[in-house]
Amino acid sequence: MDTLIVTAANWRQYESELGGKARNLCLLQENGFTVPKFFAIRNTMAAPATGQEEVITQLASQISSDSDQTLYAVRSSGADEDSPERSYAGL
Repeated sequence: MDTLIVTAANWRQYESELGGKARNLCLLQENGFTVPKFFAIRNTMAAPATGQEEVITQLASQISSDSDQTLYAVRSSGADEDSPERSYAGL
């Protein structure tokens, strides 16, 4: 099973797959800045054997293991966003 959830603990392993927002959050946290809890979901194209059910399972596990029951904001942070071919986040 491929890990789909990227956190501050494992982000360097998946750094090339992160978009700018996620990468910058990790860097800020790594350098001692106070950053709200967050995680990123890897692009499932990077893990082609991964089905939708696996994404849902890992996402549910990540959220349910949060003892603080944090509310999360959902943001787009794709590695290929804001390029000449894709000028807007989420395309």
